[in-house]
Amino acid sequence: MHPAACYERRCRMNDKSVILVVDDEPPIRELVEDVLKGAGFRVVLAKDGDAGLALFQSERPDLVLLDILMPGTDGWDVLSHIRQSSDCPVIMLTALGRIPDKVRALDKGEADDYLVKPIGPDELVARVKAVLRRRRPLAR
Repeated sequence: MHPAACYERRCRMNDKSVILVVDDEPPIRELVEDVLKGAGFRVVLAKDGDAGLALFQSERPDLVLLDILMPGTDGWDVLSHIRQSSDCPVIMLTALGRIPDKVRALDKGEADDYLVKPIGPDELVARVKAVLRRRRPLAR
């Protein structure tokens, strides 16, 4: 990750963390947005993989929630593109609950967590906070 992006992320620690939600289903996007905003996060929404990649570049989110099954550029491709330029945390949020999909996302070290829809709001917020805590630099 570019040093300026790291500095920007540290500066935002006392501000609202930015979460990019990439999902092609409007009800899911809206529900996740409501839950995360209610927990104090700033949320940016993308309706597909291409929009997600564009917003990833412009918004520099602190974390990405990423669906896999989307038309066009799917979540696997988005994840691969993100990993080519960034170590931003990514949580897969998908209907694919098969073990091979989970292993594919986690075993390669590309995804930071893997959640299967439907997921309860409290667990979603807890997982997002847990991943963000691990990404914060230690205070010195």
